[in-house]
Amino acid sequence: MGTGALGSASALAAGGLVLIVGYVAVARRLKVDELNGMLGMVRARLGR
Repeated sequence: MGTGALGSASALAAGGLVLIVGYVAVARRLKVDELNGMLGMVRARLGR
């Protein structure tokens, strides 16, 4: 990803995205009710 501040920031963003996607995938697999509520609010804000 490179060195320096830009490389570090992009590595941090990519790692955070992977963790968030993994967390949501596991929570959906476990059928966590709170996740459905949160995703519903996000979808409503996006107009979907």
